[in-house]
Amino acid sequence: MTATKAVEETATTTTKITYEEAVDTVERWAPGSAAYEKRRKWILWLLLAALLIAVLALIFGLPKIQNTLQDDAEEALTAAGIETDGLEIDFDGREGFIVGPNGVIDDVEQRVEDVEGVRWVNTDSDGSDDDSDDTDARSTAAEADEADEAEEPTTTTTDDDGSEDEGEDETVTAGPPSSVEVTSATDGSGVTLDGVVPSKEVANALVTSAEERFGSANVTNNLTVDTTSSAPSWLSGLGTVAPSMLSTSVGQPGISTTEDGLTLTGEVASDANRDRIFQTWTDALPGAEIVNNLTVNPCFHQAALSAMAAGVEGSALFATGQATLSPEGTAFLDQIAAQLAGVPEGATVEVSGHTDSSGSASANISLSQARAEAATAYLAEAGIDPTALSAVGYGPDRPVADNDTEEGKAQNRRIEFELQLEGCGN
Repeated sequence: MTATKAVEETATTTTKITYEEAVDTVERWAPGSAAYEKRRKWILWLLLAALLIAVLALIFGLPKIQNTLQDDAEEALTAAGIETDGLEIDFDGREGFIVGPNGVIDDVEQRVEDVEGVRWVNTDSDGSDDDSDDTDARSTAAEADEADEAEEPTTTTTDDDGSEDEGEDETVTAGPPSSVEVTSATDGSGVTLDGVVPSKEVANALVTSAEERFGSANVTNNLTVDTTSSAPSWLSGLGTVAPSMLSTSVGQPGISTTEDGLTLTGEVASDANRDRIFQTWTDALPGAEIVNNLTVNPCFHQAALSAMAAGVEGSALFATGQATLSPEGTAFLDQIAAQLAGVPEGATVEVSGHTDSSGSASANISLSQARAEAATAYLAEAGIDPTALSAVGYGPDRPVADNDTEEGKAQNRRIEFELQLEGCGN
């Protein structure tokens, strides 16, 4: 826009200034004019002043931040029971640098990183070991906890009724010798745990392994925890090695301990499995005399599958009149998949569906076929080789009980798993 045109527009829109005044105003503030340049310089000076103030604030404020974080870090370490005399703690802004003895440097780093405002912490060892009780830097939090426990000792004793009593300042006497008996049901459907163990860790590990194998409903836990029991040193490792015996690779697993060692019983699919389990237990329990009474039976998986399927009504595994698996059905097939994962290579499994005699025979055959196929599809998704699985629907043609009673009909509604393996009578 030219100055003349701007003056003309100004003159037509206002009567408060003269034509000459309008021209003077526009020309005075136009780019390149002295007034314009003067205003621009003022703006630049204001921006430089603001930048200078920010830099000064950063320079003079940084030491304050560093000192505050260093004080907070030292307070945090003191509160955690860590002596700071043997530590070098410095901060550069929000970044910490700490040098200290080997024994405490990791704990110091974690404590300081938790201080609010600290961005990160870099630590380095001064090469010394923290083995002094008085002068070296040391974390005493764990020692304080142990001291508290020592001041108020508690002992766990087991009454005849199986209850546990806790008392203070009692005289601890040696309890009964520790022992463990793991006994499987004759049909392989469950397991019973008996005995006295020296810690909850051992008991919990045994129970967890058994429940993962057999399901919690099929585990009878009669274990008693007695911390005063006289136990050989190797017994504390029993919980870590128990899963190798309570897995699906062992049929009817059994464990029986004595003062000197233990005996392993059960069935395995091959000599290699038998030797592997024995070596695992020997390595995990040094000092224990282990008797390996595991027997080789490539066909034991069939007995386990039959036991798992027995008593499980097929209709409970699916939605009524459909081939859609229920939550109970998927949980059941998860156990089956775990068992099938241990069968020897080359084995195949026939998954068969069965119904009672109610309704149309052709409809029952179709439904049983669809349910068998749904089961095999789920097992394949669970990791079982689909080429080793086959699905057959027999409908009402293979009853195992009388269809004239409701109880008999319930038994006939089922899913079965038949292992096909050379040498197993198939």
